[in-house]
Amino acid sequence: MARIRERKTRDINQIKCIKDGVDRLLVRDEEIKDRWREYFDKLFNGEEEGPILELDDSFDDNNRRFVRRIQKTEIEEALKRMKSGKAMGPDARPAKLVKNCEMSAPETTILYPNRGGNIHTFRAVTPCALFDILSPPYSAEDGRHCSYYRKSPLKELPVALPSEVDSSEVVWLEELEDHQPPEGFVVARGSDLDLFN
Repeated sequence: MARIRERKTRDINQIKCIKDGVDRLLVRDEEIKDRWREYFDKLFNGEEEGPILELDDSFDDNNRRFVRRIQKTEIEEALKRMKSGKAMGPDARPAKLVKNCEMSAPETTILYPNRGGNIHTFRAVTPCALFDILSPPYSAEDGRHCSYYRKSPLKELPVALPSEVDSSEVVWLEELEDHQPPEGFVVARGSDLDLFN
């Protein structure tokens, strides 16, 4: 109970008063929200004086964000600082990253991470369609044919992997010949889903 009470005192929604830019005490909810909005606007957008963004009533407080576009140089800098061959996936677990690496595999087989992210930006040597985008199968609305896959019965990986890729972190999938999903099969359309739950 004491922890819950202590957490409530730290919760931003529980703040009853706050000082504005000239140390005047604000107690009304609207004034407090405007002060936080002003603070975060300056924090994220710099000190330049500009118009405060006015949103219509269709936006609630949870939808208001003050962000700027991510610059290409920031991405390049972050990639330089990453550990070699590692990238964080959407679930914040490291994923192996293979860049511009030639890999080969038997026909109708693809290599796909079994957890934590996606291997991408490489090209296939054989017609096995190693994917160069985030997740299979493609959806027709993306301009690509949607294919269905199942986990391959192969116990051993049929080709050698690059030294930076651990075989326990990838699985082999095989494309179904008739392109019809088996009963109860999960189809991913443009998002990362764990197909093997």
